Amino acid sequence: MNACPLILHVPFGYFPSPVGGTEVYVAALCRELRELGYTNVIAAPGAESECYQHEATEVFRFGVNPSHIPIEGVGDLTAAQNFGALLDRIQPQIVHFHAQSPAVSVLALREARQRGLATVYTYHTPTGSCHRGTLMRWGTEPCDGRLTATRCAACQLHSLGVPKMAAQTFASTSWASHRLAPYFPAKACWQIPLRAAPLAAHRHHFIREWWAGMDRVIALCAWTERLLETNGVPHSRVTTVRHGLTQHPGVAPAKLPRDPSEPVKLVFLGRLDPTKGLHVLLEALDLIPDAAVHVDVHTIMETNTSAYTQGLQERLQAHPKVRVCPPVPSSAVIATLRGASALVVPSAWFETGPLVVLEAFAAGIPVVGSGFGGIAEWVTDGVDGLLVRDLKAESWAKVLTRLVKEPGLLDRLTAGVKPPRSMRAVAEEVLAVYQELLPSV
Repeated sequence: MNACPLILHVPFGYFPSPVGGTEVYVAALCRELRELGYTNVIAAPGAESECYQHEATEVFRFGVNPSHIPIEGVGDLTAAQNFGALLDRIQPQIVHFHAQSPAVSVLALREARQRGLATVYTYHTPTGSCHRGTLMRWGTEPCDGRLTATRCAACQLHSLGVPKMAAQTFASTSWASHRLAPYFPAKACWQIPLRAAPLAAHRHHFIREWWAGMDRVIALCAWTERLLETNGVPHSRVTTVRHGLTQHPGVAPAKLPRDPSEPVKLVFLGRLDPTKGLHVLLEALDLIPDAAVHVDVHTIMETNTSAYTQGLQERLQAHPKVRVCPPVPSSAVIATLRGASALVVPSAWFETGPLVVLEAFAAGIPVVGSGFGGIAEWVTDGVDGLLVRDLKAESWAKVLTRLVKEPGLLDRLTAGVKPPRSMRAVAEEVLAVYQELLPSV
């Protein structure tokens, strides 16, 4: 085998800045690839260009234009130019994109292609193609993800507060009305309804260029693979690599049968963001005040937040069935979950994981989660968890009541949990993708 190539990973951001699941995944992948003998470097957008080390991985930040307005969808030219300069400095052989954003845009991809570099993209979140960012049409209905300008424009307008019927009307008529937009102030927000569908079509053009410019696209679950193929990405360029855990604890210790006299203890871990669906869980709990269930919510309680977050924080602190707990370090998640009856994941968007589901299985506890997206692929309803097929509080209340009152159900679900696969398996499958592109890898 020849000398190992340099692999450049490009996420949304990176440690020590606040990060999400994508960055956690990238860090774990880099650790595993490094143990397999491969050199990894991180390039992530930042306020300014800098270089530092994080967990034995070299991290480069490339500066962005803080005044860039991402309405047209083409991306930040300043960020792309700085990224190109970074490519010349680092000289990787493979550029693995884990993000698609104004800073990590088709312009950055063009920089990589112009240098003849192999390119890989992992589709981590629905923001990679959905204007609303959730793949939930009107915020409540699962979407197939097909890029259709008028339909996508109406859904995006609705997410901005435009009533559904008005959003559909604006989107349909915007093909004609967008011709008037140049005559109004450039930063007038109300231009967006006038130009909604043409703007969506413009963004779709760049999304398709993004996918077409990748030598390989990695899907983390089956729904992503279907979405890509629905939008014309050839099957031969799509590889599905399922999530895994870095700290694999093996088989969790057997749990004793649950004492029916004890309340069911659920755990929620995550941000107080609408996409995480905690408001749905609280509404469901309000409908079953007599149910013997309580929830430990591990999250960050912040000040100077949005109206949604402030209202949710107030509800959490006053709710009789909720205990607000500090965030759990990633190294302690599995141990924390082992003390619970089940994990609850009321996601209001399409997840490609989430990793916390695998952590629950590693802890030996079942999952109660939203019945769409990646959660529905990890959780087998009635075997190792329960799925709720919609975002209605009544549906969640019904499932929670069943979990509490159906004799033996929680014990059966717990017995059905199997250990998840490891992140080492993920790294080996990603490495196989690299080897297809560079046989010398």
